[in-house]
Amino acid sequence: MSSANLPLGFVAKVGRAKEHLDALKSSIESATVGGECYVVVKEANPDAGEYVFRIRINKQPPITEWSLLIGDCLHNTRSALDHLFWALLLKKNTGGLTKGTSDATFPITREWATFNGRKKKLEGWVGQQALAMLEGLQPYKSAGGWNKSPLMFLHDFDITDKHKLLLPAVHILNSGQIQTQTVENRTVIFDGSAVLLAIEDNAIIANLKYRTPQDVVDVNYHVALDVVFEDQPGPLRVVPTLERLIEVVEGVGNDFIPLL
Repeated sequence: MSSANLPLGFVAKVGRAKEHLDALKSSIESATVGGECYVVVKEANPDAGEYVFRIRINKQPPITEWSLLIGDCLHNTRSALDHLFWALLLKKNTGGLTKGTSDATFPITREWATFNGRKKKLEGWVGQQALAMLEGLQPYKSAGGWNKSPLMFLHDFDITDKHKLLLPAVHILNSGQIQTQTVENRTVIFDGSAVLLAIEDNAIIANLKYRTPQDVVDVNYHVALDVVFEDQPGPLRVVPTLERLIEVVEGVGNDFIPLL
């Protein structure tokens, strides 16, 4: 992001959002990769060619801490847009218009009627060109519908966080790796499966049975864990989602630089 011509508040808010995200990444990595909270235990019966892998919880992950970091990241990212909007307002109203601006926030709406009802006021605040750009960014303009808009997601989750914690969950992803060491690099076939699920202590995460156990020297399963938002159409990974939201907001800021 080129920050030379962007409002100081916008740059500062985005920077703070990234700091919260970095802290979240570090904590998640310690819990899910570093073995702080989870380990995989193997139960082997080599003679029968059977290998069962279970997830063990050493200690509960800091879900509440993660929730606070997520909320702070979202709020700073959303606030950056409001700082951008206020800068556009002051640019048009060089006399420092302040009366009647208590609701002068960056508009994010899911319906045309809502935005259309605010158009006159918005134009008075930021001008016709900025208004046209703002309208083009509205979720109801999104090709996939308002519910596919990153800005709508950001707006809604920021509001939700004001009233309740956004509690994520640790899930097992479907990208774990099964590593099989065999006699003389022989090809072996196994029956069984690995699973995608929310984590429970001692849960079986992979159950494998090799058809030619005599050819198998050892088997290991490297599980892939991540932190997700559960109340979505399918688990939504937290860190990539926040990274994307920050990226979108930075792009919005850059788009408005010529008007600042």
